[in-house]
Amino acid sequence: INKLKKMKIKNLNLKNAALITALAGAFAASPAFAASTNNAVVVNQSVGSNNSATVIESNLSASSTTLDQVGNANVALIRQNDKGLAAQTAETATVSQSGNNNAASVWQDATNVSATITQAGTNNAAVADQHGVGSVAVTNQTGTNQAVWAFQNGTGNSYNVNQQSGNNNTAQINQAGSANTMGLTQSGIGNLTTVDQSGTGASLTASQAGYWNNVGVNQVGTSSALISQSGNGHNAAVAQTGNGDTASISQLGIGNAALAGQWGNLNSAVITQDGYMNNGKARQWGDGHTATYTQTGNQRASTADPLSPTVMSESHKLGGIGAIDRTAANPNRLSET
Repeated sequence: INKLKKMKIKNLNLKNAALITALAGAFAASPAFAASTNNAVVVNQSVGSNNSATVIESNLSASSTTLDQVGNANVALIRQNDKGLAAQTAETATVSQSGNNNAASVWQDATNVSATITQAGTNNAAVADQHGVGSVAVTNQTGTNQAVWAFQNGTGNSYNVNQQSGNNNTAQINQAGSANTMGLTQSGIGNLTTVDQSGTGASLTASQAGYWNNVGVNQVGTSSALISQSGNGHNAAVAQTGNGDTASISQLGIGNAALAGQWGNLNSAVITQDGYMNNGKARQWGDGHTATYTQTGNQRASTADPLSPTVMSESHKLGGIGAIDRTAANPNRLSET
């Protein structure tokens, strides 16, 4: 696992370097210009050397772009090109970079979209690609080799990523649909968050602090997830399809793993783990299920597969190995070994 994670970081560094090189080459041949009416473009690169910026705005009104770069060899691209003048009102993008070899790219094509990217450090990369109405994107990164890849295509989607005080943290975000929201905070080294939300009204709030933690979330429908991880080597995954599902995962320690998979409506899963190498799983099909786990200690395991709407609450403490299983043959029986 550690080798794979190191490979991922190495590949990420190469991708960041490739992105910076590619954008720098493109910007060297492209001046900053704006075409259309009611546009405002401000570019400030008064401190440093070899910084590059390209701003392209066309076929829209009331658009505004601000670029501020301090340092060396930073590159930024903002392109705003709406599909028609009649229905287009406001499209704003702001990029602020300080340090060396940072890269940022913003591409927007819609009404009332707004993207803000702030980066300080070295070799940070951020991309925001928004298509739709009312999308909002905010990225704040401080450190080295931080990366955010975000794509939104729909109506009223928003994300806020804050990666500070660390290195090699990555966020990959894809939101398609309407009114999906995501807030993420990562600090430490080598943390990874991958989010895919589609449908209407899905929400995610996640935070990671430590080394080599991973979060993966896939939500379809109107569901919500809350994830908090502190320590090293944790893995948390949430998959929800339906409406009204909620999942909460909290992990402290080293090497804990948690999975919340819910397929149906109005299901709830809460997993709390503190210790080393604990494993908690909640897999629920149907409607109205509830699973709650609290595990404190080392190398504990809990699994639930309920097939009927019921409530299960179990608490594990101390050391040893424990297991909870609700089987298909007898879904109302709870056994512990």
